[in-house]
Amino acid sequence: MDAQHKARWLDTNINVQSLFFALVAAVGGAVVMWYTLVGRVSTLEEHDKQQELHFTQIERSLDQQRTDVKEQLRGIGQDVKDTNNKIDALTQQLILSSAGNRPDTKRWAR
Repeated sequence: MDAQHKARWLDTNINVQSLFFALVAAVGGAVVMWYTLVGRVSTLEEHDKQQELHFTQIERSLDQQRTDVKEQLRGIGQDVKDTNNKIDALTQQLILSSAGNRPDTKRWAR
């Protein structure tokens, strides 16, 4: 055999058609990977927005609950004051109405 037709262990000839298809496949793979990456990032961003909205709603709910509790405590405090005032007024009335303080029964209550 002559030197041109001798079989080589490593063929250094380049097949242009194979090179072109390999390049097209590599570019196609890169495009698919890029769009997959963009899709995943978009999904993560959407999930992050939903989480942020969820936590904002929780914070608003907690603030509203705190406000409601403060209002209820103020109402209870006012009710206690009103009840104490009524008890004080009733106590005063009972003291004034006792037998020793009334002029009609003062004589025999001693």
